[in-house]
Amino acid sequence: MTPQEKAQLFVDLCARYPYGIIVKLDNDKILCVKEINFSNGDYFLTLNSEDKRYIGIDVERIRPFLRPISSMTEEEKLEYKSTFYTYEDELGTKVSYPTYLSTDWLIAHHFDFRGLIKLNLALEATKEMY
Repeated sequence: MTPQEKAQLFVDLCARYPYGIIVKLDNDKILCVKEINFSNGDYFLTLNSEDKRYIGIDVERIRPFLRPISSMTEEEKLEYKSTFYTYEDELGTKVSYPTYLSTDWLIAHHFDFRGLIKLNLALEATKEMY
């Protein structure tokens, strides 16, 4: 993992932290992120399973589970579009575009809008995960 990829993953994890993050550790354990830390120029996590706590895990050792945009349901699409800003000009032409609320919505619903799955920095979540 390059330093840029590591930073990109860390930024994404920090944004998702309030909503809970399920990750896969390099030993194939599925865990939840409990703490995120930055120390001496490196990124570390505390992870929990039902029976064990993992402290000081380097961000390179995990892959978060995220939902592809293509998995968005019709109901979710409507909810997502409700976060857009719509502008109508004097001729009646309407233009809609995403806002910061749109980004917040994608994060809260665990969608991979940054393309981390394609970059192999995240894994595709199953329907039951989130």
